[in-house]
Amino acid sequence: LLEIDIQGVKSLRKMNYQGTYIIIFPPSIKELEVRLRKRGSDLEEKILQRVETGKKEIKKYKMYDYIVTNHVVEDTVNNLISIMQAEKFKVQHYLPNSPDIKLLLKDEVD
Repeated sequence: LLEIDIQGVKSLRKMNYQGTYIIIFPPSIKELEVRLRKRGSDLEEKILQRVETGKKEIKKYKMYDYIVTNHVVEDTVNNLISIMQAEKFKVQHYLPNSPDIKLLLKDEVD
């Protein structure tokens, strides 16, 4: 699990890196600003800069495979876990553990 910005996603996509890309949206831009202010760790200029960066990244949502909106932290975590679990069952990630199924699938590929 990596946390990367939009430039990192662009770079990995360009290299055809086979990852699962998830963007986490705030419930709204206003709520993003409220949450940043509640932290109390950034100056006004930095908060406004982060809001603008957030807007730009949201507009690039099509670069991602999934969008999760962070209304409630616990729900967001559960949604991320669900995505990770579902990814294990994609055809390209399937690894059979039964010898006869492995043989059938190998024959199908050949």
